[in-house]
Amino acid sequence: MSATGSFCVSGVGGAPPALKSRPNTWFPVAQNIPEMNLFNKLPPAQLNALLADKAALIKVLTYHVVPGEIVAADVKAGPLKTVEGESLNVTTSSMGVKVNDANVIKTDVMASNGVIHVIDTVVVPN
Repeated sequence: MSATGSFCVSGVGGAPPALKSRPNTWFPVAQNIPEMNLFNKLPPAQLNALLADKAALIKVLTYHVVPGEIVAADVKAGPLKTVEGESLNVTTSSMGVKVNDANVIKTDVMASNGVIHVIDTVVVPN
């Protein structure tokens, strides 16, 4: 995972140890990436639990990733299955696009392994 601005781009080469167990499952992908400082908005107990539990952290991170390259022009409302296995709920309106309760604040950041869409909130699977 390499830092690009204030968010992360998932990739095998620089991935943290918690994600290296998933090599070659990341290409190509569309990523809904929260800005890194947004993890600090999680309740402290939840953030500490994620940092202490490798499986839970992987579950949250992979919940932000969907298979395939989806650019903003191709986004459609409805469920979108993630690499984690659960589906995100995508809604569109004149106000923009939401992924669950997160607003998409920047789209179509092209990366070597897919497309990044920046969201304003960490989304957590059930």
